[in-house]
Amino acid sequence: ITIINEAYSSSINFANLFDSYEKDNYLIDLDKMSFLEKAQILYNHLYFNDLPMEFLSNIKKDKNYLLIVKHKNYNPRIIEFVTKYKNYINVPPDEYIEYIISKLDNPDSVWEDEFRNRLEEYDRILMNTIYSLTNDKIRIDILEMAFNKRILSITNSTTLNIFDEVINRLNNSLIKIMVDRRKRYISVINPSVNDFLSRKISGNSNEQITIINNAKYIEQLIKFKQNKKQIYEFIYNNSINEL
Repeated sequence: ITIINEAYSSSINFANLFDSYEKDNYLIDLDKMSFLEKAQILYNHLYFNDLPMEFLSNIKKDKNYLLIVKHKNYNPRIIEFVTKYKNYINVPPDEYIEYIISKLDNPDSVWEDEFRNRLEEYDRILMNTIYSLTNDKIRIDILEMAFNKRILSITNSTTLNIFDEVINRLNNSLIKIMVDRRKRYISVINPSVNDFLSRKISGNSNEQITIINNAKYIEQLIKFKQNKKQIYEFIYNNSINEL
């Protein structure tokens, strides 16, 4: 979806072509998928990746596949990852289900590739800003103000609406837009993305300091309260009153 959205906004010819085949475009909403549909996706990856029988037997044993399809972090991208030979080559067959569940519990290697190799700098800033504001969902207008304050610290260009560009690029890929009581909210597409961001940012003190120094809301300071030095400075110079 990220790639499609990027191409759509970058090329008029592609956008026209895409629109002309609009009736043939399908979006799978994970929030609306049944356990059976998730199981069919799992089966599809197992079948076409030619997993050896001993690995398949480990998934079938005691109906272990139910642990996969009912997992809160279930995502086709993670399923694709764990069924690639290069990723499970060193896993003992009788420990394959434990390997899959570990990736669902902690899919950092999957999201690391997405963040490092497929996202632009502004995309990563948006994702980090979402994390700094909420563990659930955030009103889109609040997110926009926090994001724009961070962006203005690194660029003086205001001719393009960077926020809208990033939202359009990441929508239905890493983020989702919801409407509640006529207000629009944004959250990450999957809880495992939030878990990844938590571990990623907690180990990056420079990013924490940057978020604090460009904070728009008091919640962003509370999120990183372990950075006491930066928060003390906000209090001492009275800039905390602006949040």
